[in-house]
Amino acid sequence: MIPEQYKHIDILTDDMEKEVKYLEKVVPNEALNNAIINKKYDMAHLLLEVMSKKEINFKKLFGLAILSNDVDFVYLISSFTKISNFDCQLFFENAIKNNNLDIIQFFDKSGFNISVNVDEWLEMSSEFSSQAAISYFLKRGANTHYNKCSSIKRSIIKHRFESTKILFESGCTCECIEDDVVCAGYNTNNVNFIGLMVLNNCDLNVNNGFPLINACVNGRNEVSEFMLKMGASPYVANSRPLKSAINTRKASLVKLILSYSKKLHYGYEDGLFNACKKNEYEIVCLLLKHNDKVTINKLQLMEVFKEGNIKIIELILICNLMQYEPLKEMFELAVEMKYDNIVKILLKNTNNIDLGNSKIFLNACKNGYDDIVEIFINSANSKLNKSFVENGVALSIQNNRIKIIDKLVERSVSIRKNSVSILNSDCTDSDIDVMNLLKKEGHDVGVDINSTFKIACLNKNGVVVKKLISHGIDLEDTTNSSILTDYISRNYQDSSKESLDNKKY
Repeated sequence: MIPEQYKHIDILTDDMEKEVKYLEKVVPNEALNNAIINKKYDMAHLLLEVMSKKEINFKKLFGLAILSNDVDFVYLISSFTKISNFDCQLFFENAIKNNNLDIIQFFDKSGFNISVNVDEWLEMSSEFSSQAAISYFLKRGANTHYNKCSSIKRSIIKHRFESTKILFESGCTCECIEDDVVCAGYNTNNVNFIGLMVLNNCDLNVNNGFPLINACVNGRNEVSEFMLKMGASPYVANSRPLKSAINTRKASLVKLILSYSKKLHYGYEDGLFNACKKNEYEIVCLLLKHNDKVTINKLQLMEVFKEGNIKIIELILICNLMQYEPLKEMFELAVEMKYDNIVKILLKNTNNIDLGNSKIFLNACKNGYDDIVEIFINSANSKLNKSFVENGVALSIQNNRIKIIDKLVERSVSIRKNSVSILNSDCTDSDIDVMNLLKKEGHDVGVDINSTFKIACLNKNGVVVKKLISHGIDLEDTTNSSILTDYISRNYQDSSKESLDNKKY
């Protein structure tokens, strides 16, 4: 049953009976507050009807109604009290922040004097992008130029599209907006907002092209492309947009900037060098394709060599070697790093370096870089004289570079007697290969093969023994035959003994 004291309220239903009984047990103000917070309109109405007006804290209740952002509750509370009893400014500001036009209109109709501070209300609406509130205050006579056009400045800094659009349409112009505010407005990913500013004559090249530079620094392809289409210059600040795009390592962004570039950028060479240093092959290709006459200096090219990106080095050399002669140090690095193709390019494009007096070829012989040695031998520009090649052969022999020796002797290069003097009877299997190669070509190696065989057997150097046998040492010679028999006997006994020793364990 519904309690007797509530029966006269027509909004009370049977479904509310349990809640009414519960509310009789709680503090009335707390119950009323909860009804508003939980947006139980009928319950709030019921409690306002039955509670003593002295028990109700209407100011707090009205504040809760404003915070609920529900105009129905605002009207409900105001029907039981006069809002003129309160300081409504804070309540009104909250309605602006929430862009609640209904509550704003409620205050206007209820005697709250909006006109006194309407310019300030417009400024606040711009801060919070309250489009409905902005339009309302403009209709009520707000001045868009109040406080040095602060309304549109705040809206631009916050990138509020609708608010900014309304304010521009209401008479605001770019003349009243400082450059730093324009820069802040252009610092966004929203191309629609950027377009709005451009259409309202906000300088896109403001502060020495900051908007485009900033977009490139942050790798914003879509924004950068939109700005370029709208008239941003790619040449501002000594071509900073291109340099910034290169630093982002985004080839697509570099390609975009170049596509809007009809003339050579300032510092183009430095941009190319930076791309090389960062090992950005695709960007290097784009830069050279855009202008194949651009070059980097010799010192920069040496830095590129040290980075070791072969594809980039080849590309730079092919495009740049007609500009100047390669450095001797480039050859040395190319040989040291075994860059065969680069050595070919360098040799093809040099006429002045006397390689015959350098250590480049000798280092290749010594270290066994047979492909590079062959490149030098075959190149018409290598200027290798007979004496120099003989030195290379000597180094190859000393370091057992069998492939290089083979390449050189094939070309009937003479071999000095003292070149093979380092070979002796106590040699390795590699030495045997060298000796046999030289003997095959008719060179006197100055070594007694029989003595070499004897020492190898005594030293149990099976590799050398097998190699000498495979190369046809005379085993019909009684001395060699006896040495070999003794070698086999001793090796067999030693291996048998080792096998027996292993079984003991």
